[in-house]
Amino acid sequence: MSGNNPFGDQPGQPHDPQQPGQPNQPWQPGQPGPSFGGPSYSGPYNQPTPSGPYPPQQGSGPYGPGPGGPGAPGGPPGPYGGYQPGQPQPPKKSNKTPIIIGAAVLALVLIGTIVGVAVTRSNNDPTTTDPPGGTATSAPPAEAKLPSDAVRGFLEALATGDAQTALTYAQTAPGDTTFLTDEVLAESNKLAPITGIDVPEVNDEYAYSVDAAYKMGSQVVDAKFPVEKAGQVWKLREVAFDLDVSSRRSKTLPLVINGVTVEADSLRLFPGSYEFTTGNKNIDYGKSNVLTVQSPADYPRGISDIKPTLTSTGEKVFTSAVEDNIKSCVKSKKLKNPGCPNNLSKVSGGKPDDGTLKWTYNKDALDNMKVRLDYQNPAKAASSVYLGFKATAKCDGSPCRITQFGAPKPAANLLREPIKVVWER
Repeated sequence: MSGNNPFGDQPGQPHDPQQPGQPNQPWQPGQPGPSFGGPSYSGPYNQPTPSGPYPPQQGSGPYGPGPGGPGAPGGPPGPYGGYQPGQPQPPKKSNKTPIIIGAAVLALVLIGTIVGVAVTRSNNDPTTTDPPGGTATSAPPAEAKLPSDAVRGFLEALATGDAQTALTYAQTAPGDTTFLTDEVLAESNKLAPITGIDVPEVNDEYAYSVDAAYKMGSQVVDAKFPVEKAGQVWKLREVAFDLDVSSRRSKTLPLVINGVTVEADSLRLFPGSYEFTTGNKNIDYGKSNVLTVQSPADYPRGISDIKPTLTSTGEKVFTSAVEDNIKSCVKSKKLKNPGCPNNLSKVSGGKPDDGTLKWTYNKDALDNMKVRLDYQNPAKAASSVYLGFKATAKCDGSPCRITQFGAPKPAANLLREPIKVVWER
């Protein structure tokens, strides 16, 4: 139906072979070619030639549609879209904006990819370290789904010196963690590292203990670890042994365990090895001063062997201090000599003239002097040596002899510098 074709026949108008849209009209040479969707151009300057005596209806003609027609504001678009023949062609829209946006998006994708690769490499790189001054923190342990998992994880944490992870396996966290630290564990592993951990799998939902075997240094340990279930995971009822050191501890002599000074009579210790020291070269806690805690449930062996002991260095220091004191005191020509073994307040018989005394003693006694630590004050060394002090003098102008009765005992606090010898009667 040609009424819908803007370039078709007008009513009452004869057929024009030059107008497109006419049916069954073959193309003739010299005529404009057929158009499919646009007007024919045969007039001067290739302008469209209207046909028929009727002017185009306003709003529906193909040459400048009027109001309400195709292409008009508020109306449907004309046959050429928003552009009308004979009007200046609107400027083309720039395609640079989509190109710029696309480039920006591509750049962001590339940056994201590079950052993702960098983060992945950082997470996977075993050489990655914490920033200077940072402190590495232990990740929480994997949840122990089996009773044996809890025991194995606990022992492995001890073996690697990871106190924080070891504590997470406790059903109830210990109140005092003074000795439950990485530093104390590091010293323990130097003394006797935990190796050869063997924990057979236990999947009994009603298990109350788990057997484990491992080595502490060269010592083989077989132990049982009480366990219990907490929700969906398994925990150890105890992770540390409560050790009473009141009988080993003195108010005058320091007690240091694996480098940490003991300040209480009771302390909690992980399974491991613990060296008891004083921090002083003159006194220690004997040759059997390493205590082994095999498990949280087993009382450690050897606690009774740990006691204050005078070292060979301490004995030499004490003996030398006593000799120096005597050499100084024996030069005196007086009867009273405070701080010396030859300090007499009075004598029987005639009174010796001051400045006339000449003191002597048994030098061989020092070679056999026995030194010990005081029982009540283990910081103090003492001896019961008998030196046999004597003196010759003039008593009222006449020669006389003075013999010292009693045996003053030398003593000294070996923790002090310099060591000062006192004579106890």
